[in-house]
Amino acid sequence: MDIKLASQYSINNREQIEVSEKAGCYYCLSIFAPKKICEYCDWGATVLCPKCGIDSVIGSNSGYPIDLETLKKLHQYWF
Repeated sequence: MDIKLASQYSINNREQIEVSEKAGCYYCLSIFAPKKICEYCDWGATVLCPKCGIDSVIGSNSGYPIDLETLKKLHQYWF
């Protein structure tokens, strides 16, 4: 798992997240169902976290595991 490449899945990611089983925010470390997402930025192309509102959301369809361990690694690197 290349942590440096993960952020590419948190931009313009609406379609990728909509086909994912679950999603997670590597800012607030929340894990949630994609159907919980109701806010977007970048003209509707980028998902915002339903808990904290930050655009640091990746979906399971990205190839990264959506679990607390992975989200913590991403958070540590990116924040």
